[in-house]
Amino acid sequence: MKALSYLDLVKIQSKNLDSDLLSEFYKSNNLMYHPKKSKKPFVNCSRVTDIFNTQRTIFETSYTSKKYEYFDGLITKYEHFINFTCAGTKTYKKYTDMIRNKYLDKIVDLLKINNNDYGLREFHLAFDIQMDIKKFINLLPIKLSKSPYIEDPLNPEYKTSRYIELRTRDEKVQAYIYIKDAKEGINKNIIRLEIRFKRLYRGNDISRNPYEIIKLIEKELEYYKLFYFDDIELLNIFKKQYSNNIKKKSSPNVPDKLLRELKEHGEEIELKLSDEMKKYIIHLLEKPKVKPIVLSSIVSNLLLNKQNKMYTRTIELYQIVVRVVYLRSNRAKKTVLLLTKGFIPLLESPLFLRAFPPTNKAPPIINLHLYPYQEHGYQSVTY
Repeated sequence: MKALSYLDLVKIQSKNLDSDLLSEFYKSNNLMYHPKKSKKPFVNCSRVTDIFNTQRTIFETSYTSKKYEYFDGLITKYEHFINFTCAGTKTYKKYTDMIRNKYLDKIVDLLKINNNDYGLREFHLAFDIQMDIKKFINLLPIKLSKSPYIEDPLNPEYKTSRYIELRTRDEKVQAYIYIKDAKEGINKNIIRLEIRFKRLYRGNDISRNPYEIIKLIEKELEYYKLFYFDDIELLNIFKKQYSNNIKKKSSPNVPDKLLRELKEHGEEIELKLSDEMKKYIIHLLEKPKVKPIVLSSIVSNLLLNKQNKMYTRTIELYQIVVRVVYLRSNRAKKTVLLLTKGFIPLLESPLFLRAFPPTNKAPPIINLHLYPYQEHGYQSVTY
């Protein structure tokens, strides 16, 4: 049997995101938000849907603000945070999964393009196994390291789910296994083992470092094992041994001998982070590298096309290539906007360029006026 890995929940925390940009993002994507009650009075929560279907939640937001650094009774520093929570990105409902993942990517693009300070606050790593759900009782999930919160496998709380580690308020990691069909109301024969990683910003903050997050995942996965047994009676014997061990403080949950016997008589289902998932985590957090535009390079790269008698200059911005073509006639000019492969514009409003032709004796002067981005703090650039 093979387990496929996914991120089923992603919570991104953004710092000081411009409210006008966020409003334009909602408007241009036909999104609307619905206020939700929060357990904390200082947190504003909303669920976000599209205007065509207000029943399907695409993602949720929570907003908090922080004021500090007082001087002579005045606030000298103010920060606000917004959390974007995209939950249920792998429900096996085709359209729901598509639209949630689509807007997760759009949120990430919004933060990257505006060079926003953001990080991964929480995520749930899921391993899906396709098998007959009646054989859910044939599975034995275990944790190798000691913890007072491990659930006794002989006394599961529910029939369709089983905690590996019980839910606790202070634990950063929590794991359980359940029948996905029962939770989602589908008929796919999917059993999911889910590990929740929380509070990545506390202590040694790794929330902005995808490579450290991958290290954390791989380290935690070393403590979890999942076995399948055809023989239920033999499985119950191993369950009793594991149950006795987790209650003892002085002995390991799974001694070396027991682990060898589990591997010998059962089938171990590998829990491994795939290369695709590693690339996706890097994609979520890795910031784009923007090369500064140098005036000398602009002048030196000015080309003269003798055949068509035109000047051509290409200026590369982040994921955008602007090509401005000047004809020798002062009355004729042509501006072409090219988008690089894979670029997805966040705002539907067009990007306008205004170009002025050069004189015969001087290098061209290029004024790029960005509309409507200028209203969000961008300024015109002159070379």
